[in-house]
Amino acid sequence: MIKALEDGYTGEPELNALKKIYKNYNVNTDLDLLEYAIDATIYFTKDNRAALIVGTISKDKLAKLPLTTKKRFIKELEDAWTSHQEENMLKDIYASYNRNNDLNLLEYAIDQTDFANTDDRVNLIVDTLQPKQLKNLPLSTKKRLIKELEAFWTSDDECYAIQTIYKSYQPPIHQ
Repeated sequence: MIKALEDGYTGEPELNALKKIYKNYNVNTDLDLLEYAIDATIYFTKDNRAALIVGTISKDKLAKLPLTTKKRFIKELEDAWTSHQEENMLKDIYASYNRNNDLNLLEYAIDQTDFANTDDRVNLIVDTLQPKQLKNLPLSTKKRLIKELEAFWTSDDECYAIQTIYKSYQPPIHQ
């Protein structure tokens, strides 16, 4: 059904039908449906389709997506110029981070960002995560975030993000 909706011109009626399919996505039974949806569209609209999917499914479903699917969304959203709407979709993906399921998601997100925007993207990640999520990040991830923020000239926003990461650090308790 998705392939039929994507063949040819995809106008408003087709997009509404696709949204309905995405909204009814079942995390338990439709495992590869969302990645298939991206594959079914033409190269030039993959980022738009990823944004449409992330913007359509519920936050709860987004949080339960497999790591590979979240990574695919990040890749497609970062592949070309990233619009404000796509940046908002990235924030939704970052906000869905769960250490138990998404261990290297944030490092992957940093790696997918173009060199000139890495510090801005890391700042966005830190701003998006809840304090508990920051606290539960692996130490290696916290170090990577700080390294990327410190890489070049560090703005006030980036200094604040670094402070936020430091505040989330809890040294191990030695007995």
